[in-house]
Amino acid sequence: MMGLHARLGGRDARAERLGAAGDVGRELLERVAEAVEQARVIGAAGEQQGDPQLHAADSGPPGYRWLPSKPGLPSTVSHQELPHSFKLLTIWLLVGLVVFLGFKAWERERAASRFQLAGQTVVLTRADDGHFHWPGRVGDIEVDFLVDTGATATALPQSLAERAGLKPLGAVRTQTAAGTVQGFVAKADLSLDGGVRADRLTVTVLPTLGAPLLGMDVLGRLHFTQKPGELRIEPQP
Repeated sequence: MMGLHARLGGRDARAERLGAAGDVGRELLERVAEAVEQARVIGAAGEQQGDPQLHAADSGPPGYRWLPSKPGLPSTVSHQELPHSFKLLTIWLLVGLVVFLGFKAWERERAASRFQLAGQTVVLTRADDGHFHWPGRVGDIEVDFLVDTGATATALPQSLAERAGLKPLGAVRTQTAAGTVQGFVAKADLSLDGGVRADRLTVTVLPTLGAPLLGMDVLGRLHFTQKPGELRIEPQP
């Protein structure tokens, strides 16, 4: 386990940036919703600046009419404003949804372009973050493993382990750049695209880890060769 502990400290920040990539689309959608709400409030305030003594028969913006109000109180827009606001909100939410889905599709396309299968040989292309990524699963959960030939054991974020229903089998303490981190070991069933499986593998689970790391406990069972920008993996002869 010492080899894993020594490598984790320098990789936490990079792994966290990888794990945060999927949050960009959700953050964008939240900002769109906030912008729509601000626009609705500003629009409603502007509509209330008309003459408070206007009656229903008086002229006004198409689709709107001003209701009379008591002296000293601002006039209110009729019930026709609410459907219009809902339409505006719906449009912007649909725009945000399209952007979010487009971003996720772009992420999947990029991940697919980094992984190729030639017969029984897995070919991984180096990603923009300088690492090789191998898509797979932990149980039934899809994950993107960060290939770490310097780690003796495979490590998983605690959030992923909890979603996969992994049970702690013992405590472990790991020294990272942020200090000593308390984690635990567990058994997990791993499957990697290309047909590689590791059933009941002992993994290290850490709360501060941003992305799953695939260590030599799995890679050591395979034959791999590396050249600039490419990692080729195949079964042991």
